[in-house]
Amino acid sequence: MIANNLESSGMKILIVDDNLANLDVLLRTLSEKGYDISVATDGDMALKAVAAACPDLILLDIMMPGINGFEICKRLKNDPATKDIPVIFLSAKTDPADIVQGFQCGGVDYITKPFKKDEVSVRVSTQLQLREKTNKLNIAQAEIKFYAEKLERSNEDLQAFAYVASHDIKAPLRKIRMLSDMLIDKYEHVSAEEGKNYLSRICVVTERLNQLIDSVLEFSKLEK
Repeated sequence: MIANNLESSGMKILIVDDNLANLDVLLRTLSEKGYDISVATDGDMALKAVAAACPDLILLDIMMPGINGFEICKRLKNDPATKDIPVIFLSAKTDPADIVQGFQCGGVDYITKPFKKDEVSVRVSTQLQLREKTNKLNIAQAEIKFYAEKLERSNEDLQAFAYVASHDIKAPLRKIRMLSDMLIDKYEHVSAEEGKNYLSRICVVTERLNQLIDSVLEFSKLEK
């Protein structure tokens, strides 16, 4: 049997237990907190419920007919689509070995029966808060990766532009420098000192521009 509490809203919790009395207590306790609750009474139904609507948290009984809770948890943790869903085990088994096995299977917490309502509420709330923070962290990391890749592409484009632009600018500068040298050589005996001064200044400016472009090209090579 799989049932949904349509009146509640918020984060989704799947409760898996073959004991109807336990289901009733958990359903009422958690529904009051505003959670969206689904329930399943065996392992097969639990796996189908997870596939149909991925929950934010699973409360999972260990001893059930068919697939037990440990096996269900292992299957969930081996599936990339469900491996990050936190699982809290519910069990009357208090042997430390069973508790350890629960954590080894991938459980994040272990509540022993008979459970206390307040304890269940607090443990569920804690895990859901961690789940929410983890989701936000994953989103932030994805955004950082996106913008880092975008920045890298922009940097590559800038380097390519600087390299091409520098070469395009150097060609006419070389012509200016060559013509300036030719004019100085041709009119070096002319008394028009002012004209010669202008030509000399052209040479100085073009040389400075050449040095600047060389620096840009060198930077472009270093950044590659």
